[in-house]
Amino acid sequence: MTEYEKMRAGLLYKCGDREIVARLLRAAALCSRLRTKNSESRRVLEDLLPNLPTSAQIDPPFFCDLGCGIHVGEGVHIAAGCCILDTGSVFIGTGTRVGPGSLLCTPHHPLQADLRRTNAQYGFDIHIGAHCVLGARVIVCPGVRIGEGSIVAAGSVVTKDVPAHVLAAGIPATVIRSIAQGESELAEAVPDPDYDSAPGPDEERTQSLYARLLQAAQDENQALLKALWQDLVPNRGEGAEICLPFYCLVGSNIHLGARSFINYNATILDSAPISIGDHTLIGPHCLITTLEAGNLSAASRSLPQGCEAAAVHIGADCWLGGGVTVCAGVHIGDRSVVAAGSVVTHDLPSDCLAAGNPATIKRRLQPANERNSRHKPAAQGTPGSRTEFEKMLSQQLYDFSDAEICRSLAHARTLCARLQTVEPRSRTCRALLEELIPNLPDTAVINPPFHCDHGCNIHLGEHVFFNTDCTVLDAGLVTIGSFTLFGPRCQIYTPQHPLDYRARRQSEEYAYPVTIGKNCWFGAGVIVCPGVTIGDNCVVAAGSVVVHSLPDNVLAAGNPATIRRVLD
Repeated sequence: MTEYEKMRAGLLYKCGDREIVARLLRAAALCSRLRTKNSESRRVLEDLLPNLPTSAQIDPPFFCDLGCGIHVGEGVHIAAGCCILDTGSVFIGTGTRVGPGSLLCTPHHPLQADLRRTNAQYGFDIHIGAHCVLGARVIVCPGVRIGEGSIVAAGSVVTKDVPAHVLAAGIPATVIRSIAQGESELAEAVPDPDYDSAPGPDEERTQSLYARLLQAAQDENQALLKALWQDLVPNRGEGAEICLPFYCLVGSNIHLGARSFINYNATILDSAPISIGDHTLIGPHCLITTLEAGNLSAASRSLPQGCEAAAVHIGADCWLGGGVTVCAGVHIGDRSVVAAGSVVTHDLPSDCLAAGNPATIKRRLQPANERNSRHKPAAQGTPGSRTEFEKMLSQQLYDFSDAEICRSLAHARTLCARLQTVEPRSRTCRALLEELIPNLPDTAVINPPFHCDHGCNIHLGEHVFFNTDCTVLDAGLVTIGSFTLFGPRCQIYTPQHPLDYRARRQSEEYAYPVTIGKNCWFGAGVIVCPGVTIGDNCVVAAGSVVVHSLPDNVLAAGNPATIRRVLD
């Protein structure tokens, strides 16, 4: 039996096998073509997924391992930014909708660190029944079955089977209740067999603008970039900035306040107005949607009957950490902070710190009229003092608008933009990665797209592996030991903005180093927060948010991640 046949049979197989690698690289090349969002997307998808029904819709960008292991029914809609790792087979029933940014992962590495070092893993099939709805940023783990007509709420991590006709939510996802007759009708309102899967006018416009933005970023054409951003998101206040990649439905429904900032890989589904106040910071991989009923779809033209769009408002001087999901109709008050990986399903008042899935208020921040003047601006440099870049690496308060830091950021962003359209593991890809991350070991593998702030502050051991769409904000040092593996869309953050909104207005922040040991395995969508140290041989389950350090030889899971067991 070949290694490919073992993989398809759910047996332990060597993922470095030559035949398997060739198939992976072919699929990766097709996925990279989808990232340009051009007019040939449908043809590329049909080449990638040989049995794709004409009534099924997959919105780019889209990532998969092979494509041939994905089997979807009529009327299936997979929204933008989804990733399906199909080394095992993935079956999605008729009329099912998969929300934006969702991850369906069949690969499963062994828990034994020594066995992981041999490139051995399993591929366990995923089955999702007909007429299901998966909300935004849902993660489905290997071997899971989801029954017909079930709904999985946004941000959930499905680790065990879900029965038919239930609502499940949480990390890990648990059954909240059975679905009533009316809700079943909502889930089963699917397009007819003649459903037109071609992009609508708004999507065609945004796809075209995105492709041009990406090319302008690669060419470092600042004048063209400014003009294209004005076309895509015209309602921006003075000094508002958006980083590529960025995905939206319409663009003109987004209202950005002055000096607001949106980091890498944000997705804004603006079927209704979305307002973001002055001086508000949106972290990487955030998703803001106006679509009700669990973020059912990526476009209002394909919403099930009874699902409407509801406006979202995010106040001034807020800070949303990386990987935050904001659901339809939510109002977040001024000066509030939402912790990384949180899912905001209800309104939040002003001056609060919220975290979790669903996000709950953990503490109230001191209101503006009660603050004293203890905060002082960072001292200006004097001859012989540390530069802002040196302060950044020394865990001191530093000014990230400093010219040296801005040059480093711009250089990294250009290289990351170029990585989005190159074929993985090609000579061009390797050259870009080696320019981005000096002293990159020959055995380290990073599958694009990959995003980082500087690159020069990332230090990788031998045989480190990053799967697609990972982000490392390396204002502080990020050190990763040999043979450590990262699933798709993992995020490592070192910057820490002050909780005092006045300090955030002054472009000041701290950066705390992240250290990860050898032989670790991070499941899909894991977030590692600033200052964390993770020991050797650790496993962190998919969708977890690591806010505290972990010792050697543990399995951790949850938001926040807690130790579930000690590994032998």
